[in-house]
Amino acid sequence: MTQLIERFLFNNVSMSLFLLLIALVRNVIGKQLNPRLRGLFWYFPFLSILFFIPYQPLANFKAFLHYNVGTISNFQNSWIEKTNSGILDSFYPLKNEWMNDYSLPSSSAFSDYMNFFVLVWVIGVGIKGFLFLFSFYNLHSWIKEGQLLQNSTIQHSLEKAQSVLKYHKRVRIISSKRILTPATSGLFHPVILLPDGYCSKESEEHLFLILMHELAHHKNKDFYQQCLFIWSTIFFWYNPLLYWMAGKAAKDREIACDQLVLSRLTETEIISYGQALLNSFVQKNNTQLIAFSDNKKLLIERIHIIADYRAKTKYWYIQILMILLITGAAFIAIPQSEGNQNASLLEERASIEVLADTSFFKNSQNALVLYDEKAEKYSIYNEKAAYQRFSPDSTYKLWSGLFGLKYDIIQPNQNQLTWDGTAYPFAAWNKDQGLQEALTNSTNWYFQLLDSRLGKASLAKEFSAINYGNSNLLGSINDYWLESSLKISATEQVQLLKKLLNNELNFSTAEIQFIKDAIKLESGPNYTLYGKTGTGRRQNQQSRGWFIGFIEAEDQTYYFACHLQGEDTSGQEAAKETLRILRERDLY
Repeated sequence: MTQLIERFLFNNVSMSLFLLLIALVRNVIGKQLNPRLRGLFWYFPFLSILFFIPYQPLANFKAFLHYNVGTISNFQNSWIEKTNSGILDSFYPLKNEWMNDYSLPSSSAFSDYMNFFVLVWVIGVGIKGFLFLFSFYNLHSWIKEGQLLQNSTIQHSLEKAQSVLKYHKRVRIISSKRILTPATSGLFHPVILLPDGYCSKESEEHLFLILMHELAHHKNKDFYQQCLFIWSTIFFWYNPLLYWMAGKAAKDREIACDQLVLSRLTETEIISYGQALLNSFVQKNNTQLIAFSDNKKLLIERIHIIADYRAKTKYWYIQILMILLITGAAFIAIPQSEGNQNASLLEERASIEVLADTSFFKNSQNALVLYDEKAEKYSIYNEKAAYQRFSPDSTYKLWSGLFGLKYDIIQPNQNQLTWDGTAYPFAAWNKDQGLQEALTNSTNWYFQLLDSRLGKASLAKEFSAINYGNSNLLGSINDYWLESSLKISATEQVQLLKKLLNNELNFSTAEIQFIKDAIKLESGPNYTLYGKTGTGRRQNQQSRGWFIGFIEAEDQTYYFACHLQGEDTSGQEAAKETLRILRERDLY
């Protein structure tokens, strides 16, 4: 739930950036657009809803090709499918002395803020929704209690206006005591409302011109745009840009209708149209009505447009093309939060085998990635999940240690940090300790202290420099790595370890060797195992388990990263499954 809210918040920022760009484009090129295009322009802001769709269309297409048209061989381990996991546990028990997978639940403070945000958002939507329904009810009441006008003058003016505009849909004209100016409504069933006694005060010519204007709104389908703005301001009630745009759009719709009417009138009728406009100036009083005139400033602008009216139809297609290009560029430039953030596909496509195992069928997000450096070959269990990014939890700590060494916060010969006396639920955390002991016990405070001394700016720089997953440190400096903003995939974990051991990440040989010694787990006659577990917990339930590392056997190295997810899952479970697979492949 928290991740969904995070994505929603992030995409709100992206939407606002997009809306700002749209507003800027409108201000820069607005005067070059003909009135009709100015009205249509305000459909572009609603493209921002695409930011809330988890994956961009091209990304989906690329993933579809990869997972459905690939030429990778698939292997099935039928023996593993039929083997009882309980029996395997007895075959490959973990050695209790080499790693303690201690973990605490992720901080609930951020989650509490997110829940509060949802509550405020729901309340806001409820209030705005109620106001909308109240306005709709009022409008329905006005129409219901009004008098249907069917006299010959009205019918003749309506038929003439429909004929001139070539709009032949059935239209009702209602006289209402609730309004002070002509207005129209009706998304599917057009209704024109006239003030009570209006027909007796205005000439037949003015009545014809007013009906033309109201019909022009339906001809231009202005109510579709108006409804989109209404619903947008309900769901995104907190975004002032939408209210500003709704006002600008209403103004441009009025001018577009004026232009449509003017294009069908003679010079004498144009002067009469301006007079009819002046006679009808009053404030509108319902958000679902499109009134003849909204405000004095707009009225003056419209009168000037009428006075200076000249038909302009050239090059409209160039204007549309320019807007489309700018909008498309905006979608490419503005970032979007995706559902399960995916890593880039491995470049070594020809050297990947996809394997199956029952442990990785239990949850669609379980994955194991093995890399044989000598053979330059990947073996992947559940390939789709192997590219998905998740919180690294305590596996990030070996990198925190490396950054601490690189910035001389700790040194290989002096890396002991002082415990501040805070009582933790694990006795192993409640004492001074060095890097190796902190990695073995997965001591949170040790790495939080390293991070705080290093600072978020330097951390962000270092994570970006090594291309660590999404390199997102928006979370708190104390727990950005613990079920928070920082995320990485199993494939990326393996690639980083490979680059580290091959000295491709701008760390000194001494720093690499020290961290390597710190995560050494055990040695056998023909191998040495290195690794780090990680456990993510939510609501005091262990829900995520990582085990990353490598195994050196004679003259070759195998890298691995295992991610498991589900109830009671932990780093220990991930380590157990990884070692089982390694043993079955005669690597451990």
